[in-house]
Amino acid sequence: MAPGSSAKAKGKAPMADIPPTKFMPVEERERLEEEKQNRKRSKQAMRAREVEDARKGILKDTTTKAASTPMSIKDEEPQPRSYFLTDGTETTKNPMFNIHQYLRAQPGGYGMVSMDKFKTDIGIDLKDPRNTDFLQGLSHNELIDVGESTLKRRHPLGVESERNMYMLFQYDIPNGHVKTKNGLSAMGVSEKELVGCFDGADMCIDEMIKDGAVEEIYTKNNASSRLERVFFPAVKGMAVSKDLRDLWSSIEVPGEAKLKEELLKRRLRTPEEYELRKKRDKEHRDKEAANREGEKQRAKAEKKEQRDRAKFNEMCQKRGWSRMVEK
Repeated sequence: MAPGSSAKAKGKAPMADIPPTKFMPVEERERLEEEKQNRKRSKQAMRAREVEDARKGILKDTTTKAASTPMSIKDEEPQPRSYFLTDGTETTKNPMFNIHQYLRAQPGGYGMVSMDKFKTDIGIDLKDPRNTDFLQGLSHNELIDVGESTLKRRHPLGVESERNMYMLFQYDIPNGHVKTKNGLSAMGVSEKELVGCFDGADMCIDEMIKDGAVEEIYTKNNASSRLERVFFPAVKGMAVSKDLRDLWSSIEVPGEAKLKEELLKRRLRTPEEYELRKKRDKEHRDKEAANREGEKQRAKAEKKEQRDRAKFNEMCQKRGWSRMVEK
């Protein structure tokens, strides 16, 4: 019987099955184990970089809901090779940078412009049959919303109405549909990303904060050294500790004038923002007053019509007329 088989028969492992580190000093074995772990971590980091590079390559030519930075114009899908200007000249110069700058300069940054005005300002007739391919390319651009006779800049987060705003904070952000530039799920969005997305957006976000659907915090912008607001969905069902409630109750809320002074002093607000808010509030009050006056006039007209109809019916009854006016 072979020595190896005899060793196995007695329950002992053969020499070839014994790991070489068994007879090494403890320090040497720890050093080898540490090197093994370092190599493993290096391979994991390399794979993570490869995945990140692949992800960036995939996202380079597509637009996602990014809560940090907008899509670069240079990363968009290629446009048709040629198109025609209003003077009939055919050119291959890429006009997308000028088009994006033009649409960004519209009121609020997302204002709608007619194709006729676009033709006058940019020099490209989108209704020209020769520019059909160019118009189709614009229609497939995820940063531009092309209508039948209008076009405008599309909001990166898809917020173009109050309903979109509510969906953003009640569905998109909680379900991880809004991503950061690193591909992670965003917890909130900054104020500058919602400015001008539609008329009344600032009033809508203020109402959501007032209703408790949205919460806000202040964060410092490293570029401008200015504090900016960040909005995120309110977390429901979390009880506040008694110490925090006592601390909140002990804080004295300053008056409106003092609060404005402090906000300006700490650069949380600017005079321009207060002027814009003042103008917005005045327009809102004027609109509400006009609506109330209109309701008042309509109610007055209805009451007068009812009185006249009642008088006419009464006259018909006195004269015995068979045809009466229904009440």
